[in-house]
Amino acid sequence: MPDHVHLSITIPPNYPMASVISFLKNKSAIAVAHMCGRKQNLIGRHFWDGGYAVSTVGFDLEQLHQYKRDEFPHLLQHFG
Repeated sequence: MPDHVHLSITIPPNYPMASVISFLKNKSAIAVAHMCGRKQNLIGRHFWDGGYAVSTVGFDLEQLHQYKRDEFPHLLQHFG
């Protein structure tokens, strides 16, 4: 599905996960607006969907990376 984003990040326990996700959505929406030449910034909640999925302790990170390699091999050409 080309309509979603996978991120593998580590968030220190003293930061609320929802705040970090909100920050990432807002800053990335602004970056996309600038890359597209918009004079007015996009706001995260108008650009991204409100939901997100998170997996925490106990998830095999290598398994996640293998899934991304298997699911999106065409992206490896562009992003390695």
